[in-house]
Parts: sequence; structure tokens; C-alpha cells
Amino acid sequence: MLFFYFYLISFSLIGYGLVASKIFKINIYNFGFLGLLGISLISIFAFVSALFLKHGYFFNISIILCGLIFFVLYFKKIINLKKELINYFLIFSILSIFIIIGKNHDDFPYYHFPYISILTEFSHPIGLGQLNNGFRNPSSIFFISSLFYLPKVSYYLFHITPAFILGFSNLVLLNNIFDKKIFEKKKIINFLSLITFIFINIFFYRLAEHGTDRSGQILVIINTILILCIINNPLDNLEFKNNDIIKFLSINLCLLASIKPFFLIYFLFFSIFFFFKHTKIILIQLFLSRTFVFCLLIIFFTIFYTFINSGCLIYPATLTCFDNLSWSLPIDHIKDVRIWYELWSKGGATPLFVVDNRIEYI
Repeated sequence: MLFFYFYLISFSLIGYGLVASKIFKINIYNFGFLGLLGISLISIFAFVSALFLKHGYFFNISIILCGLIFFVLYFKKIINLKKELINYFLIFSILSIFIIIGKNHDDFPYYHFPYISILTEFSHPIGLGQLNNGFRNPSSIFFISSLFYLPKVSYYLFHITPAFILGFSNLVLLNNIFDKKIFEKKKIINFLSLITFIFINIFFYRLAEHGTDRSGQILVIINTILILCIINNPLDNLEFKNNDIIKFLSINLCLLASIKPFFLIYFLFFSIFFFFKHTKIILIQLFLSRTFVFCLLIIFFTIFYTFINSGCLIYPATLTCFDNLSWSLPIDHIKDVRIWYELWSKGGATPLFVVDNRIEYI
């Protein structure tokens, strides 16, 4: 049953991707791109619905079935369906082993599982950050995973969202590796995609490493390759036109930021486009499109849930925190957490060791 749902959900995500490509007029019909678009779209459904109702069996089944219906209605838009299906089953058959042979991430029992479980039992409460430090930075992965609470498997699919991100990212890379049009114009994209494909499947192959960071890092690499495609394609001479890739890139960057707030720094990627005439025009047009509104929605809900959990717009940036709300955390405590995060990121703290003078070390 677990494998049955695994494949069923993946086709449902592709179905939502087909709907997203229609709404935002993104003419990219590769399973990898569509899957990532689908993940972005259902993240909005999860964000909005969590405010009003729990993600129980009935609601989740409805969401999955709608995605499957969309796939049946729009799959004819996929130009080379046979090739896409071969690549899909190759990658996802391997991933089906990936999700059962390893343990979950070390943080999974600490705050991933509890947060997802709360979403399946209640509408989203206010002030969750008072209960657990991990609840103060809610990830879109938690909201998406709560939609996979389904009959017969119950909570045994709470850990598979990173597997979908890894799988669809692999399909994006395979598309770049074997694209003859790209090879004729910019071979560097093919080879970079090949190196990336090898890298993420060697170094990110263990499920125990996939909390939220790894999924974000994979998307960063994918986005970097897409940016290189765009800035080296002034004449729109590749299969996917610049405006389609930039729209997809924008949505993907917002999905990235929703996974963890510190990924917001990658929005600086957009500044690169202002240095090229052929991308500057498209970027300006983007601000007047549905894609821009959709991106704002993802960012809004990411900040909104951080706020109702911790009292901060971006936790633990004290400048964005309000200490006069009933669920707010003490500013001094937030400062201590910020110091701890910096200490941990700079190697000053491990599970077995902490330096004596934290501020001096930082």
C-alpha cells in the first residue's frame, strides 16, 4: 500500500503541475518541472486549508484525487509521454527503495513528526513556538507532508516529501543531460547537469540526511543551472524559452524560501538578470503576471505561519519580532537562540561539544 500511494501521489503532483503550467502559461511539459510546480501549488492549498480544518483522511483523499483527475485531463499536453514515463519509472523505482531502507532524519521525531501530526488532528493553532523551538520556523514540507495522511498507511508517509523533491529534481537534470538542442548550443549545461545528477545521488542518497536542508540545497543547485540556461540563451534558441524558465525559476525560488527562511538570501539571484538586456525585460513583465502574485502568496504564508508561531516575521531575527503579543517569545530568549544558531553553523557546537566563550568564538 505504501508503494501504491507513493506512485499515486507522484502522478497527482504532476497533475497539479499541469494545472499550474496552464494557469501561469509555462510551456514546460517535462515530468520533473511539472512535479516541482505541483509541489508548489499544493503547498498553497495546504497553507490555506490548515487555517480552517485539519488534514484528515477525507480532505487528503480529495486533494490527491483532484490531482489525478487533472493528470488524466491534461496529460496529452506532454509531448513525449513515453520517454517521460520511462525516466519517471527509472527514478521513482529507485526512490521507492530509498524511502524504506533508511531511518528518518534525526530531527524527525523532535519536531518534524509532531508538527505534521498536529496538522492532521487540528486546524493550525496560534503560539506553537511556545511548545518546541523547532515549531518556530515552520516549513512548507511539513504542510505538504500533512496531506499524505491517508487510509491504511496513516502517518507512514510523513517523511516522503523530500523524496518527491529529489525525484523530480533528478528528472529535471535528466532532461538537461539528454537534450540535444542544449548540447548543440551550450554543452556546459549538459555536463553541469550530469555532474549535479551524480553529485546529489551520491552525497544525498541517505534519507537520514533529508530533513529540510537537503531539499533546499537540491533546489538551489537546480535553480543555479536554470539561471545559467537563461543568461546564456539570449535568442530563445533552446527548447524552453526564457520567459517560461524565469517563471518556473521564480516559483521554485519561492518554494525554496518556504522550506526554510534562511533560503530567502537566494532571491539575490534575481539581481543577475538586471545585467542582461534579454532577461531584464522578461523580469519586468514578471512583476505584472499571475506568477508574481502566486510567489507573493507562498512568501506571505511562510512569514504568516512563522509569525503566529513565534511572534517574529523571520525567526530568530530580533528586528522582525514583536514582544507585546500573547504568544510572543521573550526577546532575550530569541537573542540566545540566534547566538546558538550562529554557533552551531560555525562549528562551535556539536551534540558532544560546545565552546566556552560563544560570542568570542562567533
